[in-house]
Amino acid sequence: MQQHRDLIESFYAAGGPMAPDETLDRTFHPEYVSHTSPPGTPPGLETARGLRSFLGAAFSDVRYELLATVVDGDRAATHTRLSATHTGGAL
Repeated sequence: MQQHRDLIESFYAAGGPMAPDETLDRTFHPEYVSHTSPPGTPPGLETARGLRSFLGAAFSDVRYELLATVVDGDRAATHTRLSATHTGGAL
């Protein structure tokens, strides 16, 4: 559906996981579940904010590039590229 594609494109245009809180609030459901976080990570927007904090502490100049989007009904998948310089001590 076009609305899903538009939401994804606006999310990555705003910085993807590095986007400001307003974008995260508009993009993610309050019970958001990260399927890339360690098992047992609780659902919620704090998980998305935690990723942003971690990336910001470990890397400078974090950039996400949306390479492809596939939408099928109410499901979507993205292919993205993360570029950054490791300048922090988080890793």
